[in-house]
Amino acid sequence: MLSSRLLPLIVLLCINAAQSQNTASQSWPAYFPLAVRSPYLSSWVIATQNSSDNWPIFYQPPQFQSTGWVGHIRVDNITYTWMGTTSNISNGPPILRQVESLSTVITPTRTIQHLQAGGMDITVTYLSPIEPSDWSKQSMPFSYMAVNASSSDGQAHEVQLYSDISAEWVSGDRDAIVNWTLSATNQPYLYHKIQLVNPEPFQENTGQASDGVAYYAMALEQGVKVTYQSCQDVICRAQFTDYGYLNDTQNIAFRAISPDFPVFAFAVDLGNIKATNSPVVWSVGYVRNPSINYEISQYTSEYRSLFFWSDYQTIDEAIYGFLTDYEDALSRAIAIDNRIQQAAASYSSEYSSVVSFAVRQVFGALDITLPQPSSDGTWDTSDVKIFMKNLGIDGRVNPVEGIYAALPMFLYINASYVEYLLAPLFEMQNPSTYPYYYAARDIGTAYPNASLTSASADSQEGVEQTGNMLIMTYAHALYTGNGNLISANYDLLKRWAEYLVNHTLYPSNPASMTTKSSSNSTNLAVKGIIALNAMSRMSAAMHQGNDYERYAQVSSNLIEQWQSAAMASDHSHLVADYGNSSESWALMYNLYPDRLLSTSLLNQSVCDRAKSTHDLTLIPCYDYGIPISSGAGLVGNSAWLSFTAATVENTTLRDQFLSMVWKHATSNVTGAIFPPVYYLNGTPISGSANPAQGAVFAPLALRLSRIALASTFPLSLPQSSSITVTSDPSTTTSKAKSSLGAIIGGVVGGAAAVLIIASAAVIYRQRYGKRRQRGLGLIADASDMPSLEPIPYIAANNESYSSNPTASSSAPTSQEHISSHKGSQATYMRNLDNQSGPSYTGSIAPPSGTRGPTEPDPIYPPAYIGEDPREQELNGLRVEMQELRRAMEAMYVDQMEAPPSYS
Repeated sequence: MLSSRLLPLIVLLCINAAQSQNTASQSWPAYFPLAVRSPYLSSWVIATQNSSDNWPIFYQPPQFQSTGWVGHIRVDNITYTWMGTTSNISNGPPILRQVESLSTVITPTRTIQHLQAGGMDITVTYLSPIEPSDWSKQSMPFSYMAVNASSSDGQAHEVQLYSDISAEWVSGDRDAIVNWTLSATNQPYLYHKIQLVNPEPFQENTGQASDGVAYYAMALEQGVKVTYQSCQDVICRAQFTDYGYLNDTQNIAFRAISPDFPVFAFAVDLGNIKATNSPVVWSVGYVRNPSINYEISQYTSEYRSLFFWSDYQTIDEAIYGFLTDYEDALSRAIAIDNRIQQAAASYSSEYSSVVSFAVRQVFGALDITLPQPSSDGTWDTSDVKIFMKNLGIDGRVNPVEGIYAALPMFLYINASYVEYLLAPLFEMQNPSTYPYYYAARDIGTAYPNASLTSASADSQEGVEQTGNMLIMTYAHALYTGNGNLISANYDLLKRWAEYLVNHTLYPSNPASMTTKSSSNSTNLAVKGIIALNAMSRMSAAMHQGNDYERYAQVSSNLIEQWQSAAMASDHSHLVADYGNSSESWALMYNLYPDRLLSTSLLNQSVCDRAKSTHDLTLIPCYDYGIPISSGAGLVGNSAWLSFTAATVENTTLRDQFLSMVWKHATSNVTGAIFPPVYYLNGTPISGSANPAQGAVFAPLALRLSRIALASTFPLSLPQSSSITVTSDPSTTTSKAKSSLGAIIGGVVGGAAAVLIIASAAVIYRQRYGKRRQRGLGLIADASDMPSLEPIPYIAANNESYSSNPTASSSAPTSQEHISSHKGSQATYMRNLDNQSGPSYTGSIAPPSGTRGPTEPDPIYPPAYIGEDPREQELNGLRVEMQELRRAMEAMYVDQMEAPPSYS
């Protein structure tokens, strides 16, 4: 065993060695996202110095089939390409010039390429909007490509633009027969529509859906000449290269996707210009309706459609609405980009890049759905369910471990997503029909077919997935103030908790989805123990006193046993498995929920040993991270490395872990799209474009304000905000106080209350001091975190969209309403610290005057809200009251008797 005095020196040497490796690699990911909006609208391009000379591809490995998409600019009769190859003829000589690539910038919502062609500077922006507070807008499977151009030599130039997509967007089967049509030409927009002649509902081919329709659209502006054409690829592109326009005709010789590739093109003649007056915007989309085949039970099933259909009567309305929303969508995108990037930049510029890479990857795995309309055409906008595809791995539906990994990002951007992702998991595991005592691993093995099968329930993953479900359910309540998910599913949650009581400390024949580890995994066991403590807190919120005492005491007893058994024989670090060699170790990423939920189960000695464990993992050094455990070989996992980074108190170690994630993310030698599971030499294992990378938000999620669970058990104390549980989810409200006087009145309603609070404050400070002396630094108390409140916003027309009360889900609180009406954008973002960071995209001016009824409300950074001393005092009182409440509850726990014995 290495001397503890030598460890820090070796670690520093290791860090320096790691930082010196691969310096020749450019700091960009393996692939740039272009159009990433749904599991089946997912177009990327390989990231090289000449990325403009590559075909965009569909995310699915190993085929990475082309999604034929071309972009050309013609400057003074010379044609250049910014997307697609420079050859119009397969295997022929290049007949086009390639633009000069100046730079590429990736934000959470955009990929921005700065290029030069002839005497023109070009900016191409690929915008896949992230609309966290608008189900309708977020569910639209459309993306933008916008082009701005300006003279680089001060002279005017003749400029024309061209872009097309091929039929490769509609199927992975290149022999499939397709047909196409053009929209009416008397409208203020045009679109090409491409589909299979024989679609196969809810089926895939090499990851691409076989039942959708591709759309390529443009809005028509006055004074700008737009021409169109559908024909074979070489014909359309040669027509533009030679003449700078298309001939407004359609080739209706419907045929296979390959080899005579049909393409669908638009050209724009900008004339003799020095700069574009406004961006030239194309929209690409892939629409499936219905979207999900949802089999609730053997006897009950339904088709579900994307949410946006509830706002539009026809696809024409939806396309035109999307096209005309570009400027506002861009403003909202810039705002959310700045908010996320600046917060992440407070850690490092590398970390800011990592979170930017991850956001579209997560949202691009989701479908936000409603049941299909009733016979009178009415949509039930209360029955929202979100489905996630396990992209790049096995295509499972709502993989529990994947949602759990992405939990930090959902909590950070809009925690209500968690509720609607979990809703179908709860509904399908109704105790009356689901025979197992542990949680399922998913709700289907083949997206987009959601059906609870025998494969969904795996006893080897019982502890893993059950722990995930309990932790996520409590996290949702803790960060939203919405307790109805707990209330509607309390019996099922309790059933799962009882399973953990009997299986978590020494799991029988377990396997983790993370590592497929053998039995006696210390990392797996601690997750289950934390989940039991979370259950005790949910029980308290539901006024279930006996359950609260039981699960609180059980988790306390189990953690004591775990802390003893997980320690190496020489007490130097934590081992990977009970009874394993003292030389074994594991990344203790499952300590993260202890910090996220503020359960504070671990004592300081364990925290110290966890740090020693993580020190050991850096020896020897690897390029792109560290192994999951000493027994995992050279397998790394960037999601769990991010969890570990957020868990450690040592900022140097934290930043080094985050830097390793960044190195993996920017390893452009890999053959996959930012995969979470990989060999430490950079070779991907699985998870191309997988949503588990939402885990990189793990450090940021710890900066959010927690909302105390409302409960009269064990003590009833005045609280600044609370989770309210109602029998009717549609009546859920937040009790956040809006005035300082109201809070003071509620807290000090009488002299007795003052005395109680004063006494509690003294006791709290004594206890807090003792805790500090014990050094509970690894798992921070909520009071150690910045007090960050959600920025309130109101749903369109002040409507609250609650879930179906019978569907195991509930309405967001007033702090997290979701807008669903076109022409309105509810503003929601977590209130982050006003920390300085690089501004990647500029800023947005605050609104002035009265906003029209159809104008969306952009998301403004906190700086525009202003600093109010009363708000600062209010936040301080809120924090103090939450601290006092925790102290009083701790006093109660110290005095209570032991619960009944358990096995």
